[in-house]
Amino acid sequence: PTSLNFGLPSTGPGAQIFWDLAGGSPSAPTAAQELRSMVAALYPGDNNCKAFVDFSALPPATRVQLRNSGVELVDTSGSTSDGSPVVVDLFDYALGASEKDRVLVVVLAGAPKGQFGRAFACLARHGYKVALVRPRNSVAVRFDSACFASHVLTRRRT
Repeated sequence: PTSLNFGLPSTGPGAQIFWDLAGGSPSAPTAAQELRSMVAALYPGDNNCKAFVDFSALPPATRVQLRNSGVELVDTSGSTSDGSPVVVDLFDYALGASEKDRVLVVVLAGAPKGQFGRAFACLARHGYKVALVRPRNSVAVRFDSACFASHVLTRRRT
């Protein structure tokens, strides 16, 4: 995947972004760039992004836009796990990470399942910094206390 910082300084450990698109797709063609720009401003450095989505529910044009924005797409349509593919990838990343200085940014736009709070708390106990990005009135607000930081997902007006 391509690391994009949109002209911002690339000093610092950066972030690994895990974007859960369950229940919908980005609301605008520029959503990925806006999200990555927001994260780069908060956590300067290399910022890589993975989006988790059922490909059958994602319009092909949106898939192309996300990939062109440097987002690595993970197809969840064949997921047979009882857990969230995002949670599985969070732990897979943590187990393979040699350093814990990168912030793990989780973007939850839909109605997430309860296992996120437990996963965030577990990662925090092991020294990882998890930041949550969510809409202002999201039910995901209940996960704020388990995170190093919480940010409101905003969309620029054009």
